Amino acid sequence: MNYSPKVLQDQFLQANKSELSNLKSELESIFEKYTENQKKWKPSSKEWSIIEVTAHMAQTLRMYLDKMEPVKVKTKDRGLVQVTAFSPTWFGRLFVKFISPESSFKLKTFKIFKPEKMNVSGSPETLLFDYISRLINFINDIDGYDIKKLRFSSPASSFVRFTLGEAIEINVVHIQRHIAQIKRLTQSENFPGH
Repeated sequence: MNYSPKVLQDQFLQANKSELSNLKSELESIFEKYTENQKKWKPSSKEWSIIEVTAHMAQTLRMYLDKMEPVKVKTKDRGLVQVTAFSPTWFGRLFVKFISPESSFKLKTFKIFKPEKMNVSGSPETLLFDYISRLINFINDIDGYDIKKLRFSSPASSFVRFTLGEAIEINVVHIQRHIAQIKRLTQSENFPGH
């Protein structure tokens, strides 16, 4: 899926779009660097392999996009144009802080986001790249509209609600977190090829 290289009006959206492009390139170089056996290697039965981490990222991003796209349509249909720069809610800011790669807070993965719950055909790598492209297209399409007005329920819990802007940032930071996890995994003492 290709996306337009256009520069967006909204600086928040432009920064996240640029970061997604960088993350996609970083992931491509990671996936090219390792063999299938290395990608399937697990340090223990309780830890994920590179493939499982990738499947988790793809599963999570797909589920968020499926929730975000109907809100985008409502935002555009109602003509909710952006008046002020995006700023997250206190909860959105806290959530991003918890999932950031720098956070020492250990989060337990909800069952619906676990790799084994991924019931689609195709390689996790290809799916992840497709979903990242889909998010970039989403960002291009929502530029100029109010990304903080309407909220939607998190795919994991109907009690947790995010704005479109928060969901975009959450997914970018989530990918950053798991790229850091993959790097730690490949630097593990027992990683094949060390």
